[in-house]
Amino acid sequence: MESKFLEQARATVATNQKNIELESQVQLLNEKLACEVAERERILQEKMQALQEEEERKRQVLREEMRQEMVAALAAVAQQV
Repeated sequence: MESKFLEQARATVATNQKNIELESQVQLLNEKLACEVAERERILQEKMQALQEEEERKRQVLREEMRQEMVAALAAVAQQV
């Protein structure tokens, strides 16, 4: 009877130890996943920022081209007067 009790106690201790190890592994994996998510979010933000900056540059170029065309058109009208 005592032998069976000791065997069950050892099995319980072994199971508890395994659970502790698995919980530790789960925690490490959750931390790794959180880091990966944060890294992906950072990369996404950088790409979005780069796209926004590129679009702003394109708008500025377009505005400048339109301004130059308007100046040229006004100069042509002024020469005709």
